[in-house]
Amino acid sequence: MAATSPVWELQQRIAPLKKLVDRGIPCILWGDDALKFAHNVTPICYSDLHILVPDTLLDSAGATLVDDGTYDRTTIPSEKYVELFGELNAGEYAFPRSVRLVHRTVPCRWAEYSEVPRHILLVPESYYGFEVQSHIGEFKSFCPPLDLAAYRDVLVPEFHTMLEGLVHFSMYPPTGHEHCLFSDNEFITGLLEARMRGRKREEVQQEIMDEIETEDCAWFMQSRFKRKYTDCGNLEYEDGYKQKKAFRLRLSMIANPISRARKRGI
Repeated sequence: MAATSPVWELQQRIAPLKKLVDRGIPCILWGDDALKFAHNVTPICYSDLHILVPDTLLDSAGATLVDDGTYDRTTIPSEKYVELFGELNAGEYAFPRSVRLVHRTVPCRWAEYSEVPRHILLVPESYYGFEVQSHIGEFKSFCPPLDLAAYRDVLVPEFHTMLEGLVHFSMYPPTGHEHCLFSDNEFITGLLEARMRGRKREEVQQEIMDEIETEDCAWFMQSRFKRKYTDCGNLEYEDGYKQKKAFRLRLSMIANPISRARKRGI
């Protein structure tokens, strides 16, 4: 395939997001595309274009992207996100309330290399612990290199925001899945390695810990750094943390009903 300019490639990948924001639907670029275009992580190939949208606007977002005849809704999930293990949830989809779209003309054989997304996955923002409209300052625009007036409302997560979202999804998976955690772990590893490239690991680790704003992410990353982030985590250790956190939250709600489970107030 012929080489394309980085700006043109970016425009093709985020065109669906621009259409959504032009229709007044807030959304956030996620997944491989967010890692590549916002955090300098280069994927081997493209997967589904992940877009986070408010839970209540999933159907509206899907309808907006199919109304010009370019995409159709599909009920066939990506094999990458179907649970392979476990007696209780084998075969379950990691994103049960998501909306998946398929392009009418991009052939399947070129899906992993086409700048125009063959598949779009609209994911509820709650899966990653977000309320986009309430925490808009945790996201940034692509400008530059794109035209400021045209693309200012197309947003990607800041480093700490994406890390916090990935950790939330890893710790509280919608279907209790395990297989999808490998992909989630790859995202976290890519994000960390890009940040640490050419720098002292201990120095960057401290920077990251200083930026993190959620208690879960602070605990998760501190534990991971101690293990030199080489595995997906110990589930028994994680369950122990959750039990202690739940107990502390119950006590804090008794003392202060409006308290939040965030490390810093925002």
